[in-house]
Amino acid sequence: MLKNTFAAERLKLKGSLIWLAFFFLSAFSVFLGAVNFSYNQEMLTHQWQSFWTQVSLFYGNLFLPILIAIACAYEWRLEHTGRNWNALMTVPVPRRDIYWGKFAAVAVFSLLAQILFLALYFCAGRIFRFSDPFPASDAARWFFCAWLGSLAVAAMQLLFSMVIRSFAVPIGLELLFCILGFGLAAKGKWQFSPNSLLIAGLGSVNQDALGAVGMGTFVLICFLFIFLFCLLSLFFLRKRDIRTE
Repeated sequence: MLKNTFAAERLKLKGSLIWLAFFFLSAFSVFLGAVNFSYNQEMLTHQWQSFWTQVSLFYGNLFLPILIAIACAYEWRLEHTGRNWNALMTVPVPRRDIYWGKFAAVAVFSLLAQILFLALYFCAGRIFRFSDPFPASDAARWFFCAWLGSLAVAAMQLLFSMVIRSFAVPIGLELLFCILGFGLAAKGKWQFSPNSLLIAGLGSVNQDALGAVGMGTFVLICFLFIFLFCLLSLFFLRKRDIRTE
């Protein structure tokens, strides 16, 4: 049953225009970073690593979490339309499968977003003809941390989008969390929100935010946030009944 719900949710995202948004914003992030890097190469001397801080700055702080919020809101948009929620509550499908299908669809969406962004970063970096080799191990860590951090954001946003019927309000809340997350990450307190975890994992504010010990802490806290928000979502979905309004 979970396989069928995942397929349905995947088709929902596939048939939307979100794909155009995530391609444009990923490309725009790399473009902005490349322009900024080209004008500040005398200060940004670590080549690939410095270039990464520039391209990931807007991507991790704003564009990626907003894209995740839009995808999560879209996942619940149909259910909040008309009396579709009542229909959802009566279908012979376990409610946990409904939720996990949506979570898995957003997780795959985010995974593809990271693949695209990393590919654009590599292609743009080749234009600058860096003398240093491509930092494959660092790129793999950035990729993994960005994806795992985005899952924490997705778990939070799926909860908001399920509880709040409005499409725009959860996205607006995510914008506030972006501001809060940037402030926490800039102060080194990246452990206290999903957004600050995402920023720290990308290394767009401080590449030294995650050391050998910090990496383990990062993964653990990500899983704690994912577990917490998924548990709250499943509890709400199990307790929520049909709507009479």
